[in-house]
Amino acid sequence: MSSSTSPDLLRGWIFDIYPGDEGEIIVWIISEAGERIRLIDKFQPKIYVSGAQKDIEYLVSRLYRNWEISSWCFTEKYVKATDQQKRRVLQLTLKDYRKAPSLTREILRMGEYSKYDVHNADLHTDRAYLFSKDLFPLAFVEIIKQNTNLSYTLKDDVTRIDYVVPPLRIMKLEVDIAKSTKIAKFKDPIEQIRLNQQEKQVTIDSKDEAETILKLVDAVEELNPDFILTYGGDSYLFPYLVERAAENHILNRLILSRDPVPFINKAASGKTFFSYGRTFYKATAYMDAYTSTNQTPLCFPKRILTV
Repeated sequence: MSSSTSPDLLRGWIFDIYPGDEGEIIVWIISEAGERIRLIDKFQPKIYVSGAQKDIEYLVSRLYRNWEISSWCFTEKYVKATDQQKRRVLQLTLKDYRKAPSLTREILRMGEYSKYDVHNADLHTDRAYLFSKDLFPLAFVEIIKQNTNLSYTLKDDVTRIDYVVPPLRIMKLEVDIAKSTKIAKFKDPIEQIRLNQQEKQVTIDSKDEAETILKLVDAVEELNPDFILTYGGDSYLFPYLVERAAENHILNRLILSRDPVPFINKAASGKTFFSYGRTFYKATAYMDAYTSTNQTPLCFPKRILTV
């Protein structure tokens, strides 16, 4: 894509969406030519507050100087599925969607958990973005890009059954552990790593464990997969790789994503869980074969994500 200020035209499939900097959304597109293209779009989502009119009008005076709110206005919306008429509600435009949970809690506290209902605040950022653009995952679109603003023209139909799936690169990752006992431990070193992507097979078995991990990083960067399939990835495999990278003082170089974001050792910070924190959309045309094998599909363009 050109870096000039003139509009750029792109046709392709929406592959992934996630938050960027404040007020920005990262959108990955698979183009008709098979390129993986990273775009940035401005996005300030909206949440809505309903309640008695005098209560929501009073709420405005209390939220007027809240720095998380970009703008506000009153609008007409259906509040409940059973409503026959639209009601007057407070519309809040947020600077950053990641602040929606804290703002929602603040509003509910102000209403003593009884005066206000907050709507659209529990949507994941990707869903909120898609809803706002009237799009859906893996939709084929035409995009006009100018600076950090994207304009979409939908060239697809959400009701289609025989929809076209873009060409996807799927990698299988297996790690053998040099177990000191019958049950593998995080302190046991890596014995061998095997990668399989289409017709390409890579085996990494360096004697130096740090070199093994760095060769894994290089191989993933070279093969550039869209998905990584693992056994027990979120529950064990990736926490294990993080622990081994930390042990070899190369955790900051353990990057398995198109965005240069290394893994974080959450266990070292005292947390009792390990998660990559996002949802993945399963499109049945290509995911059924993988979910039936008990393998874990991981979305690839940025941080590794589990289903």
